[in-house]
Amino acid sequence: MDALARLPSTAVEAAQIKKLYDSGDVDILGGLEATRDNFLSKNLTAYRFIHVASHGIVDTEIPQLSALILGRYGAQGPIADPYLRASDFLAQSFHADAIVLSACDTALGKQYAGEGFIGLRYAALARGAHAVVASLWPVSDGISAELMTDMYREMNAMRISSGQSPILGTAESVATSLAVAVRHLLKETPTLDPALWAPFTVYVAGE
Repeated sequence: MDALARLPSTAVEAAQIKKLYDSGDVDILGGLEATRDNFLSKNLTAYRFIHVASHGIVDTEIPQLSALILGRYGAQGPIADPYLRASDFLAQSFHADAIVLSACDTALGKQYAGEGFIGLRYAALARGAHAVVASLWPVSDGISAELMTDMYREMNAMRISSGQSPILGTAESVATSLAVAVRHLLKETPTLDPALWAPFTVYVAGE
């Protein structure tokens, strides 16, 4: 694979989202900790939200190979396998209110009649996620960070106003919050190309 550009806004995205919540409520795998093995070593059934900001690749022939590309270097040096694949998701169980795939093409895969696209988004829903936020085409590093941060900020505001638990968790709140984030972005930059502000959508289990 050709060398991939660094994504400086992914670290900003993670740090800004973490600031919205109590530090004890958020785990971050960043820098040399952001590896496939570290991600898969977590008890992923315990998380209400799972958020991955990285490069994404889609395989339209073998959908299980669609992947998020995590760190190529860890604390012990080069990583042999940085690819968090759809097949890895299929080997997990999730109870998450939402899995957010903040990367390129994460809603895509191989298309099957009656099933739609089979890939990362499909795998996360199939293994128990209540909702998935995923992208329909390549995304902008900086704009994605802004949208995702604003989405979580809106969810947090909804939680505070309703007096609910630390992270509000319905699929409807995720979809509403993403829509609000898009409107905020367009209010700031009304001439922004839709290719930059419209790639993400919310997919809900059973729909």
